[in-house]
Formats: sequence, C-alpha cells, structure tokens
Amino acid sequence: MGVIWLAGLSAAAAFAGGMLAHWAWRVLLGMKPKIIPRPVSPPPALELPIYQGVRAHDFVSSNDQGAFGEALTALMMASQGWTVLNGKPGAGPQGIDGIFVRPEGSLWRACLIETKTNQSQYATRQMERSKLMGNLDSLYVTNSDPALAALYEAIHDGLRDNAPWVSLALWRHQLGSGLTQITPLDGSGAPNGPVRTVKSDLMMQGLASGLSDIDRKRLYWAGGSSRSADPSSPEQS
Repeated sequence: MGVIWLAGLSAAAAFAGGMLAHWAWRVLLGMKPKIIPRPVSPPPALELPIYQGVRAHDFVSSNDQGAFGEALTALMMASQGWTVLNGKPGAGPQGIDGIFVRPEGSLWRACLIETKTNQSQYATRQMERSKLMGNLDSLYVTNSDPALAALYEAIHDGLRDNAPWVSLALWRHQLGSGLTQITPLDGSGAPNGPVRTVKSDLMMQGLASGLSDIDRKRLYWAGGSSRSADPSSPEQS
C-alpha cells in the first residue's frame, strides 16, 4: 500500500511539474496562458419607477419650496463645474438667488440666476442691473474674505460695463414634471433669447431624498405626508 501511495504521489507531482513547466515556457515565449472565461449571466431586465414629482404639500411652507428650488439650481450648476457664491448679505431671503463663477482657461465667467419654482411670479425688477449691483455692493462691504470680496467687486464692475463674461438668467423648476426652463435675461431683467428646457428629475429626486434624511424633525420637509395635493391647483413658492 505504501508503494502504491508513493507512486500516486510521484505521478501527481510529475503532472503538476509538467503543467508548471508548460506555463513557464508559454510566458517566456511571450504567449499568454489560455484562460477559459467563466460564463457571465446577463443583468436582469429592470424598469425604473416613474418620476412621481415633488409636490407643494411635501414642504412645510411655500418659502421652503422656494429654498428647495434655489438649492436645486446650485446643485445643477455645481455639477457643471460652477462654484457657488453666497448671494445674500443677511440671514433673510433678500439678495441674489444664485451667484456662480467658473474658470475658462486663464479667464473666468460669472452667471447670476433668479430661481422660480412652479408658478411663482417673476418680476423684471428682481434681475435689473442696478438692483444686482446694489446687492453686490452689500456683499462686498459685509464680507471679511478679501478673495471673495474681490470677486464681488469684479462682478459688480462687469455688470456696470455690460461685460460679456457676466450673464443673467431665470431658472424655473417645474417640480411636478421634473423639468427646468432656463431663460437668458438682459440688463433690464427681460427675456433675451430662447428658453431652454432640461430634464432635472434625477436632481430633484436626489435633493428631496437628501433633505428628507437631513430634516428628521420635519421643520422644512413634510415629504410622505398623507395630505393629497390637488393637481389642478397651481403650486406657488
């Protein structure tokens, strides 16, 4: 029995040595060892849930719905490489909804945005050049960061000189449909070009999910409330 066991062990060792030598020769000759790929099962056929929309009754107040729209604008602009600057000198809502800057080569561009959500009313005076310059003056004098103050001053001067690197726009988020309408504005706050519509439903869903996790005391977000929304009534912010 011992002889048979030793013979078997020798045969196994010889086989393993032969296989190792075979692979070694293939590597030395620059030949890749043949590896039989394992079959991969195809991914299952899945269907994404239909976008249900963010409704007015998901928010505690209409002001919170407006703040959600401004946060959505900031999120969408940041995803395109824009840096978000504070546009409000105080704790209240007064000021510029969104100030964004982005480097382009050795230069940079600035974009000032007024955000509206659903059917909220827009007035041209909200984005009129002199009003925006006054907001930037307030931001300049109340800011303690020299670099940021210099940015506010540069944007102010660009607006004053009607510089092409400063642009104005109105963004309107339709939370029910998951669409955002972007309208370029001139220095008087009036529309100045064609309206561009972009899909923003994924951004809306992501922001709503994050807000729901953060606002656990439901101070601002009442998403999942049992109250039903009337789809025929306009949602204000």
